[in-house]
Amino acid sequence: MYRIEKTDDRFVLVHPKGAFDREAIEAFFRSREGASFSIRDGEAQEAVLEIRSDAERLDTVVNHLFARLNGYPELPLDSLREIGSSPAPQISCIVLVPFNDLYARNVLIPSILHHSRGHEIEIVFVYAGFGVDLRPFQRFTIVESELACISKGYNAGVRQARGEYVALFHDDCYLDDPDWIGKALRALAGDVVCVVPEQDSWYGAPVGKAVPLVMRREDYLGIGGYDEYYYAGVEDMDLSCSIHAAGQRQEVVDLGYRHLRGMGTTLVVHQDPYQLKHAFGYQVLSPQAIRGVHLESMRRLLEQDFIRLLEAQYHIHFLDKLEGWLEGRTTAPLAALRDMYERKRHPHLLTPAIACISNRERLLEEYRGLMNVESLLQPAM
Repeated sequence: MYRIEKTDDRFVLVHPKGAFDREAIEAFFRSREGASFSIRDGEAQEAVLEIRSDAERLDTVVNHLFARLNGYPELPLDSLREIGSSPAPQISCIVLVPFNDLYARNVLIPSILHHSRGHEIEIVFVYAGFGVDLRPFQRFTIVESELACISKGYNAGVRQARGEYVALFHDDCYLDDPDWIGKALRALAGDVVCVVPEQDSWYGAPVGKAVPLVMRREDYLGIGGYDEYYYAGVEDMDLSCSIHAAGQRQEVVDLGYRHLRGMGTTLVVHQDPYQLKHAFGYQVLSPQAIRGVHLESMRRLLEQDFIRLLEAQYHIHFLDKLEGWLEGRTTAPLAALRDMYERKRHPHLLTPAIACISNRERLLEEYRGLMNVESLLQPAM
């Protein structure tokens, strides 16, 4: 496990020996005046990396070091202090953050601001968690929404948006394309009302990912936005298929971006989300490490009765709603899919988990019970 300590002028990382190339670290610091580092042996197979710089530059030095070591872009972190939202935005960027605020502060939002120069944009920061320091985001519109609920969070953000277009961002991605706005808006023509750079498939049905997802605001509201029946899961697939079922299209567009899938889910179920949040926010972990932590977190999440029940219930709701359009468009027979989810639901119908379907307070209570709340409530270093 990686462990981080930070003060105003000092960043200390305990990490497995051999995790980072010392020569690459030395090369980085040769070009950084006023910053220094040292590496010493820790306990067992651990090493301790210590970075020193003045308080004004420490976050930038640390982020740029690990960005270079892990193949991420080196972004200007001071943009949050210098750039606010346009008074007349063309496009509103909706950033949904339950817990991953350091990553949004140090990576995601700087990537949006850096690659949107020359365009009138606004940032709408949807706060859907707890333990987040909102002060770095005060230059933007802040909207509070239900704990970790993706569908309600995006809908609340779009309602507050002032732009003709909206771009929806998960909190585990970043942009790497100075023409992302131009590419997205040029693709919104004819019956194409939604563009995404990444689209998964569910038995052949499209699942567009908000990394980002770009639409005209009036088209988003006209389709009904995300279905708020869903709490976590299926909402992306529902929106994508609802667009097609309405006779319109979602199209994949070639944007420069990266999706480090699953940071939000991982923070919910990880035993030490406070440390993990800092590892995400300072770009300490490689994409491979993030993927491994996410897969383990999903395994733990799906061990919960109420999560298994919700997964089955949400897929049945999806089939009930869109079966007419799905007919002939999936690679599996719909009757067989429905039977599969019915059988997944049956073992939980006589357990306390059943209350989570109809009682939102109970659902939120159970979901919060997955979290290390004390760790998540700790203020960031």
